[in-house]
Amino acid sequence: MTFKVQRKEQIEKRYFIKWAILIIVLLIGSLFSIFVGVSELSPSHLFQTESIEWKVLVTTRVPRTISIVIAGATLSLSGLLMQQLTQNKFTSPSTVGTMQSARLGLILSLLFFPKASIFNRRYFLLDLR
Repeated sequence: MTFKVQRKEQIEKRYFIKWAILIIVLLIGSLFSIFVGVSELSPSHLFQTESIEWKVLVTTRVPRTISIVIAGATLSLSGLLMQQLTQNKFTSPSTVGTMQSARLGLILSLLFFPKASIFNRRYFLLDLR
């Protein structure tokens, strides 16, 4: 009986460690995202509320980082829903056919609109099922 309890505690400890590592990686990635961009931000000027760096941080960098985190969470949730709805634990975009449809759309856009910009080509990357 004690072996099962110890085993359960080990599994819970590993589960906690994995989540802690994932959260730390998310925080490091978020900090990295805040300081990467066209204009250079120095951490010493960020605490001056009247500086240009502060305005760049508040108007562009933080909303961008928040939207990236929300988009990643949404994609993760949609993948989980796809797995649950199809009852397939190994479902991925390549096994369901979305990657093939996106490739077909990109090839069609290259054939019919060779001089189109990448922003116009993205409209062809639709699921054609």
